[in-house]
Amino acid sequence: MNSVATGTLAEVGDAPGHVVSTAPFDPTSAARLTVEQEHFYLASQWTLMWWKFKRHKVAVISGIVLLLMYGSCLVTEILVPYNLHSRHADFIYAPPQDVHWMHEGKFVGPFVYPFILFGRRFLWNVVHSITYTIRSEKK
Repeated sequence: MNSVATGTLAEVGDAPGHVVSTAPFDPTSAARLTVEQEHFYLASQWTLMWWKFKRHKVAVISGIVLLLMYGSCLVTEILVPYNLHSRHADFIYAPPQDVHWMHEGKFVGPFVYPFILFGRRFLWNVVHSITYTIRSEKK
């Protein structure tokens, strides 16, 4: 019969590699922690998560991008080129335009190509020979 299966303390203590001390625990005999170990073991959950977050470079970069996007919400009224209530009635059904930077291989700056309306069916065609630079029209 297996000695561990019987469950007596003496037989379990006889198992190789298993040592149980019968002496009472003395807390003063425990090894003293270093300052770094105390700093780590006494840290809160938030501190531990922050340390882990700082080590993850992609998460830090993503957090910075997210903060920049939220920060841009604070200055949106300054950045927009038009007033909140401005409306261009002639182009109410015009599709959105792409902002371009290069025209015929040369850097021009931000600009758009104009649309021309054909007939009354709202068919728009882009004219690539003319460019309109984007500018701010604050009123």
